[in-house]
Amino acid sequence: MNQTVTPAPGPSGKQILKRIGETISDGLFTLVKWNVLFLFTCVPIITIGPALTALLFCTNALVKDDLPQERASALYLNTFRACFLRALPSGLLTLAVCLVFGTGFFLYSRMISAQPVYIPFASLSLIVLFFFWGVMIHLFPRFVKETDWGKKTVTATDESMRTLFSQATSDALLRIRKTIPALLLAAFFLLGQLLLFPVTVPLTVTIGFSMPALAVAFAHTDPEL
Repeated sequence: MNQTVTPAPGPSGKQILKRIGETISDGLFTLVKWNVLFLFTCVPIITIGPALTALLFCTNALVKDDLPQERASALYLNTFRACFLRALPSGLLTLAVCLVFGTGFFLYSRMISAQPVYIPFASLSLIVLFFFWGVMIHLFPRFVKETDWGKKTVTATDESMRTLFSQATSDALLRIRKTIPALLLAAFFLLGQLLLFPVTVPLTVTIGFSMPALAVAFAHTDPEL
């Protein structure tokens, strides 16, 4: 006799918000340190790939309670160094896609009021950006193969880029109910800083990038959190 297995229900909205609040209260100083390190390591903008890899991997570890707080800075720097060459091309690809489709969305949006025919073009640019980032937030942490907390070492993966991209795309689709809210929350936080600049400079320097990364990290968690 066949039995139907009912999947365990995911966490409620209150549970997710509570978990986020607990993570922030427990790791606020760590988030500030990572944010400062992120700003320094992506000052030459071409290193954005390794910097994102380190930041997203670290926030994932924080969310999953898999991080000794006293080694937070070492984890970030070691991840940045270990995955530098693997993540560099993906970072350059990210910059190119954001430049092309971000510029397209901006230009088409400005022309919509005069010519509504540009609405589909603006919408397509936004959809491409949204889908691309949905995949990339799952791709960058995959550049890390393993960590050794005792030796403070990080090992980069040796899997092919094609395999990693396929796995990241699969993750994004399987976790779409978490990926979409995470991206929206991160985009809202980043856009708010941009629109209110320079008032938001202190926020940007302290948690302006680590907070969006923390929101994105919840797209990687299992249903029970």
